[in-house]
Amino acid sequence: MTQEVTKASNSLPFFQGMEEKQVDAKNRVGIPGLFRSLLPEGDADRVIVVRGLKPNTFFLEVWPLATWAVLTERVLSIAEPEKRHTIFRGYISQGRECKVDPQGRLVIPPFYREWAKIGETVTWVGGGEMMELWAKEVFEQGDRDTLNLAYAVYQELTLGVGLVSNPGNETKNS
Repeated sequence: MTQEVTKASNSLPFFQGMEEKQVDAKNRVGIPGLFRSLLPEGDADRVIVVRGLKPNTFFLEVWPLATWAVLTERVLSIAEPEKRHTIFRGYISQGRECKVDPQGRLVIPPFYREWAKIGETVTWVGGGEMMELWAKEVFEQGDRDTLNLAYAVYQELTLGVGLVSNPGNETKNS
């Protein structure tokens, strides 16, 4: 059985799913095959690695070059100079281009590896337009809270369209 790959409507890749991988002795970690297949052909050998922006959470974001370029353009087009400087200095300027070898492995730069607390095992998570790279232990610690929050949003989105039932608020038809 083949798994269909998702592309965003604007032809930029859209990453979803999750997979664990081992970090080897040279600090290389393989990008999951499904994620690798979404990297644009001319840019599949390079990605941008940057610290994740979610407050008090330690993970890395791994961006395809083309998607990072679109994001950078959007940041540079912010009209308010203070906001533009803040997001550029606090996020865009910290992105680092990293090579992906022919086997689909990425060397995690030491600063990023230490900041994200990455050890022997990582969890890759599809983050929509980018990939998230987590230390397995850090991901597991925060995953339950994230699932609970996601469930609350899911309920808000689906109750009105009949995708799920709400046993506590059922009404009887007379």
